[in-house]
Amino acid sequence: FRGGVSSGLIGASFSVVDSYSASSTHNLGPTSLGEFRVSYTTVIAESTSPYQALSPRDLGGNFNVDGENTATPDVNIVGRGFAAASFPARRPDKTLQIGGKLSWTIGKHALKVGAETYQLIGGETAQWRSAGTFTFNGNFTEVSAADFMLGRPSNLRAQSTIHNDTFTENYHFFVQDDFKVAPRLTLNLGLRYEVQPPWAQKFDFQSTIRPHAPCFGNCQQSQVFPEAAPGTVYPGDTGVPRGLVATDKNNFAPRVGLAWDVSGNGRTSVRAAYGVYYAYIGYNQSAVSHASQPFLLSVFLAAPPSFSDPWSESSDPFPYSQDTFNYSNPVRQYAISPDFRNTYVQQWNLNIQ
Repeated sequence: FRGGVSSGLIGASFSVVDSYSASSTHNLGPTSLGEFRVSYTTVIAESTSPYQALSPRDLGGNFNVDGENTATPDVNIVGRGFAAASFPARRPDKTLQIGGKLSWTIGKHALKVGAETYQLIGGETAQWRSAGTFTFNGNFTEVSAADFMLGRPSNLRAQSTIHNDTFTENYHFFVQDDFKVAPRLTLNLGLRYEVQPPWAQKFDFQSTIRPHAPCFGNCQQSQVFPEAAPGTVYPGDTGVPRGLVATDKNNFAPRVGLAWDVSGNGRTSVRAAYGVYYAYIGYNQSAVSHASQPFLLSVFLAAPPSFSDPWSESSDPFPYSQDTFNYSNPVRQYAISPDFRNTYVQQWNLNIQ
């Protein structure tokens, strides 16, 4: 088996970006200025099935694909090679940003106050592993390539189509003062406050574990999906808000800096600064918590009877429908700590020049 890329396994991949923005600046007086801005951006990333995509049944198999598009099974021959076709996926992201700032000078103070809001929408529809990934590792003949020739995989991993539809909004406020304490000393003082609610699914299709992970004996039982495994809970269950965790509302970020001309001739200066910065929480947190039953079915089948008919001894779970789903074990479940807080970093510097 030689390495390389087969054109028959590659589909199209492209992105479309549209961005619109507008801003306005006004003199509000001899020492004051007002600014307003708005922008809207959409990014749509998309990939398609291979140009010559063949379904399992096109290849002579007797099992199904989940999703609307043709997909080809992936094959992993341990120690020999891995063949994986591109899979259909569409990821639309939308961002609306609105912000404004007021600036004015009063004596030795140059003041600024401002606010901005972000409305964020993210999504993904993807048929990853919708035709399955078959692994051949030599379990039957002790030679992975021989297992492949015999059509005896060691395991099969497959999952239903990802339907991730998530959103959030952010609110940021700040105040800043450049205070000229003396002709040779200027202080920069500021405070920023950020509210970043957790990303939530449009239809609340996400879950976590309560009261904590792992839980033994004291696991909370869901009332939204009573048939769910103990400990698996959903938005609407007791103590579980949209987004799974409460909004962290104490994100205060102070900042202070100074600039000092030591001798007054501009030859030696001391600059120092300290600030707290909060990390932006992406929608992966929501996407990961969405990848669980009953919203997404992920299966692992050990030692399938054959490559061509892996479900011959059981029922093919695909195509998958949440309407007819029955919870099955083992359960793959992600968890987010109920006391989750936004991460932050502290930065400081001192420069003598």
